[in-house]
Amino acid sequence: MRLAFNHQNPKTSLETNRTINQSVASNHQHRASHAPHDTNRNTRRTKPEPDFVKANCDVSMKVKGYWGISAIIRNDEGMVMASATWRTLGFEDPTTAEASAIWKTMTLANECGFRQVIFEGDCERVIRLIQHKERQDRSYFSLFNREIQGTESAFDKCILRFTPRSGNRVADSLAHLAYTNPNLVWIEEVPPTINDVYIFYLIR
Repeated sequence: MRLAFNHQNPKTSLETNRTINQSVASNHQHRASHAPHDTNRNTRRTKPEPDFVKANCDVSMKVKGYWGISAIIRNDEGMVMASATWRTLGFEDPTTAEASAIWKTMTLANECGFRQVIFEGDCERVIRLIQHKERQDRSYFSLFNREIQGTESAFDKCILRFTPRSGNRVADSLAHLAYTNPNLVWIEEVPPTINDVYIFYLIR
């Protein structure tokens, strides 16, 4: 079931959307069609602890001036509970973009009512900065860091940890899809266009 996401972003013109569509269509198709041939041994999924769900997130910066952000939440059997995409105005700062993805994923998990969640991202530096509560200044990163720390209190148990990029492929595909299918939530499913990527990593 697909739902329009509540947190809408600033409107973009028809011409901007057309440019975004052309920029990412071929890249997303390439990623989706090649995923089943990935033999990287680190792609095997890891189950969350009992009674936890695991929420992975990622961000794409392929289109200048925008971030494509994604989240996917799965139970301990790997079955998807929710997935989501966002397209936001952004700038060339991967650290801030990754922090934004973590915060949006935490917000989604909270709105879905999950109380014990493991959050995973594939940028180890950002995970470390957030865990150590560093860089409390007036930067954009610190703004998202404070939001993350405030949102953590909404959960009974909240774990933030790093996962290799090779184990984050579904979130990666969703992040690229965010440019053409933005600000949407899918309940207990992923978008049909990345279903092959999801099934591949589910069965490993």
